[in-house]
Amino acid sequence: MSLLSLASLTSDTRLLLAGHAVSALGSGLTLALTAIVLYGAEHAGPTGVTWYFLVLGIAGAAGPWPALRATDRLPPARVIALALTAQAAGVAWLPFAHGLGETLVSAALCGAGAGAAYSALAPLLVSAQRGRRLEAAFAARSTVLHLGLAAGVVLSAAALTGPAAMTRTVFLLDAVSYLAFAALLWSRAARFPAPPTRPGGRTADRRALLRNRAFVGLLTAHVAFVLFGMALLDTAIPLLLVTRLGQPPWAMGLLLALVMAGTVAGALPTARLLLRVDPALRLPLTGAAGTAGYALLAVAALIPGTARTALLVAAAALFAATACAFAGCFQPLVYAAVGPERHSAASALVSSSYNIALLAGPPLGVFMAGALPPAVCALLWACGMAALGAAPALTSPTLPAPEPAPPAADTTERERR
Repeated sequence: MSLLSLASLTSDTRLLLAGHAVSALGSGLTLALTAIVLYGAEHAGPTGVTWYFLVLGIAGAAGPWPALRATDRLPPARVIALALTAQAAGVAWLPFAHGLGETLVSAALCGAGAGAAYSALAPLLVSAQRGRRLEAAFAARSTVLHLGLAAGVVLSAAALTGPAAMTRTVFLLDAVSYLAFAALLWSRAARFPAPPTRPGGRTADRRALLRNRAFVGLLTAHVAFVLFGMALLDTAIPLLLVTRLGQPPWAMGLLLALVMAGTVAGALPTARLLLRVDPALRLPLTGAAGTAGYALLAVAALIPGTARTALLVAAAALFAATACAFAGCFQPLVYAAVGPERHSAASALVSSSYNIALLAGPPLGVFMAGALPPAVCALLWACGMAALGAAPALTSPTLPAPEPAPPAADTTERERR
């Protein structure tokens, strides 16, 4: 059996990923609807949409810290369950909100709940996997997340042509998916023990983490990945393709679908390949793939016709490979760099930086796509991706390797029972 396969995951990890898939399906149901519903609402409109996503991002950046303090007192699984419950309340409230104030309260609940759940889920996954074969666990997490989101988006398309009651039902189904995951975690909390802590609790670890050169390099790489990867994929890159490179919307949609399909299909195989690579080289190779993708986009901006199409398809494939590699190697490297005692605090910092970068990335990318020549814009984005690979090497030339996996036949005492 391959070291990196779904069968190598513990039963607790598979249970956790199943619940995560259900909540991802729910998120997909409302992913495309939220902005559309708010834009058409009398109390919101374009200004309301802007304020909603601004509050959502700020609350998402703040959410991990109350959750981190709560894990000093409650089992981590129950902290995530409470965060998911807050997120469910926010998403269920949104289609029934009257006035901008209620809409923004909904955004705050959704953002804080999502930020808290996102930050606490990584340490819980490490706990479920007992620190072993983490590359497989995080690659599988990426796969179920993207599959759930894609399925939810497809199912939600019917709501756009149906009555208003159907739209409200879709938001309620999203809330139910979060509550289902929350109920699973609450009932199985004892299966996921809390990681060890240092004196002073997890909140005392932030200063130590910011003095950890390896972690600072990884955090910088994460910010670069969000700013120049995730934040641009469904905002600035489509804008550049359609308005500056003359691609029809259907072609742009196919290219983005190729990236998503490649991310889903390639997560586990890519993580398996990276397992054979020195840990210190994994993020540099990931950054190199993203840099090459943007370099091809820059060349495509200068060459019309069939050659441009071929270059765009190749760039999409490289973007998918970048996403797959990052999903499999980033969190195991963080865990190796900070250790189990500080992993919860590290995940909170990662989650906050994710939300801040996701808030800043789209307007920055859209401005660049509209104001700069397409080739220059793509080359600047390539420099951002190069920072993804360079930052860990510059701050800590020798990253610690994740703990090697034991032989496949090895099982824990609890699994034997």
